[in-house]
Amino acid sequence: MKFNFIFFCKSFKGDLHRLKILVNSFNEFNIENLKLVISIPKSDLPYFNITLNENINLITDESYTLSHLTNYDYKGTKAGYINQEICKLTFWKTDIALNYFCLDSDSQFIRPFSISDFMYNDVTPYTVLVQDKDLSLDKYYRKKFWIDRYATVKKIYNEINHKDNRYRTCHGHQTFNSLVLKSLENDFMIPRGYNYLDLIKIAPLEFTWYNVWFQKCKIVEEIACEPIFKTIHTRREYFFGKLQLLYLNDFANEYVGIVLNSKWKPKTPLKYNNPNFLYIFLHYILTLRIWLFNELRGLISIYIIQPLKHLYNNVFK
Repeated sequence: MKFNFIFFCKSFKGDLHRLKILVNSFNEFNIENLKLVISIPKSDLPYFNITLNENINLITDESYTLSHLTNYDYKGTKAGYINQEICKLTFWKTDIALNYFCLDSDSQFIRPFSISDFMYNDVTPYTVLVQDKDLSLDKYYRKKFWIDRYATVKKIYNEINHKDNRYRTCHGHQTFNSLVLKSLENDFMIPRGYNYLDLIKIAPLEFTWYNVWFQKCKIVEEIACEPIFKTIHTRREYFFGKLQLLYLNDFANEYVGIVLNSKWKPKTPLKYNNPNFLYIFLHYILTLRIWLFNELRGLISIYIIQPLKHLYNNVFK
């Protein structure tokens, strides 16, 4: 292996405008000159005018996983989306890095980062394994996304035959270990006659395939952690975050980066914009209303409810 740890981003020409923001933030906050490899379809090469440097390399998907790619959609999932999942699961075959942290084009670094944010020690990565109870509690997210996702996660647990009722996984932004992925292929897929497209057809959650096999095979010590990047899953979450006056600096207190899911409708902003005057105004209006309500409730209790209770206790009893 050439490197112990790098960053890996699977992209394509449709995400070029977002990728530029990621690359700029990577260059700004990369204080240890860590490496980033960007993988794109060969046909997209003419469109990529991103400035590369000694820390950023560009490769094509076909250079390492051509035989696994597909040209066909499957049950409503576009071929391009299937292929980006396959690329993440097969990048280990390049032998470029033992550990690689998977970024998406809509990621953005928001503070200086170092390898210690991603690796527990020289050989052991931090592994994001969570149950998503906070998302399950959100009634909007639970109904629209979580129930179906949870069923798909359980399907992978059952397929791999890993018994753990916590069903821990992550949405993305995980460090993949090449030894674990090699074992996934050799010890799980090959004995069953599976290829990578088969995995995605069974359940299109590439990170959960990795996470469950990681827990099952125990090749790498488990040092579990909370998400390293903050993913804002819905426009609703984005709105309420800004209404709480959450600035990028607030996220940077706990996270290395932030992700705005690029699938929102209407279109997702290119990056997180700090709350403007309108959000500040709405925040304080709502805060004032809550304060007035609490004060009014206290006054009603003191001057109306308590005297009525006193009257009832002394006159009618």
